[in-house]
Amino acid sequence: MNAKKNNNTFRFPFDIDSRIFLGLAIVLFIFSISTFTERIFPKSSVQSIKDKIKIDVNAKITDFNKLIQIDTLIDKLFINQQLNNKELKTIYNTPYYLFLFENDILKFWNTNLISVNHDTFTNQKPTIYYDKKGYYIAYKTKIKRNDKLISAIAIIPVKNENPYNSDNYKKNYIVGDSENDYGIKLSLTPIQDALLLSIKGEPLYYIYKNNDFLNINDKNGWRLFFNALPFIFFGISIHTYFKVSIKRKKPIIIFSILILTTITIRLLNYTHGFPTDFTQYTLFDSTYFATDIINRSLGDTFINMCLTFWILLFYLVNVQGKIIDLSKRNFKLKPLIGIFVLTIMLILGIYLANLTYELIHDSTIDFDTTIFNRLDLFSFIGLLSFMTIFTNIIVAAIITNNYLNNCLQLKWHKYILLVLMYILFHLFYTPDYEICYYFIFICLAGVLYILDRPTFKLKFDFNSYSLLLWIILVSFFGAF
Repeated sequence: MNAKKNNNTFRFPFDIDSRIFLGLAIVLFIFSISTFTERIFPKSSVQSIKDKIKIDVNAKITDFNKLIQIDTLIDKLFINQQLNNKELKTIYNTPYYLFLFENDILKFWNTNLISVNHDTFTNQKPTIYYDKKGYYIAYKTKIKRNDKLISAIAIIPVKNENPYNSDNYKKNYIVGDSENDYGIKLSLTPIQDALLLSIKGEPLYYIYKNNDFLNINDKNGWRLFFNALPFIFFGISIHTYFKVSIKRKKPIIIFSILILTTITIRLLNYTHGFPTDFTQYTLFDSTYFATDIINRSLGDTFINMCLTFWILLFYLVNVQGKIIDLSKRNFKLKPLIGIFVLTIMLILGIYLANLTYELIHDSTIDFDTTIFNRLDLFSFIGLLSFMTIFTNIIVAAIITNNYLNNCLQLKWHKYILLVLMYILFHLFYTPDYEICYYFIFICLAGVLYILDRPTFKLKFDFNSYSLLLWIILVSFFGAF
């Protein structure tokens, strides 16, 4: 009865038809195409920016008119009377710059970023105001207070400019994205296809799209995440399909399809930005980090390392030992398989170690984790890349260790083989970075030794909490 009961136990996802996961993967792949994601997460357009500016400026003018009608607050400002906390917040946290003049003399201002002359503005008429740091709309109102004529001026920011072409200075619309203007510009004179921005019937700026703007540099990590979300779920669905299918079909066929799918999608992404074009994001800008045609940016490096981890771990869990069980077969050339696998491991390991070195020394990324508020998107993805690279080295070493133990007569033979490989590499290979070259041999020898200890015997399954904890700890210490 117990056997019958166990046979009736539902096992997710293995008791579900694999075609369901394949269909779900296809749907999510379609949704991950840029044209679909842009409909869900639309970018700023000339029309949308214009409409948002009008609503924002009109609301701030209304707030400004209400503010200057607060008699007690205005009187305190002119007689330099101390303000309470609520009044301080009201006057200094305005979403515009406030200036108060009395008989042509400036009596109060809540910013030192700009300076104005009240004679240059017309009463109750929105006016253009701009400097090197941005574009503004000025609004002036005259009021009488104790038989004195007071001129109140609100300078409403519309767009920040970046005169120094530096990441420390923003270049964006106040009502738009916090770090990017998407090539939408402001002009004081009419331009073809530009839209006129009018406030209270007064024509002010012309808004237009700069057709020469090719490098969009979007720094918003959340928008990148949400745009990539359909593709992430596609990856989860296609992995589940392969995981279920490999239990019912030949492992070599499923693994070959997995490799072909990965390479095809990456090539399409490199050449055509398909299905999701990430080049618009700063994380995929080669000016911050690039090593070769494959790892052409930090974002590409992170994706490639995650895909490498997926392929290696999938092979370790689902494929190794199930195509040909080398432990049960004896033939003369079996040691050559171990030598071949060890060579591939060393080549891959040296490449990954070099990549780690280049991430630190050849990038503009700040990896100083001791100052938490300096951590940004690049630092976070860079640290994740370190962890993934080191984990890939460990997983590849586990695969190599399994082959060496099955292909060589005695376990200690692999250490002799590793020494011989070191001598061959030393004679015929010139390392780019010697420290990385030595590291991978020492690291591999250490990992092989640890894996042979009974204490470190683990069940390598995606559902194994021991595996998850082991990978987290190893990658964490490897990154730091």
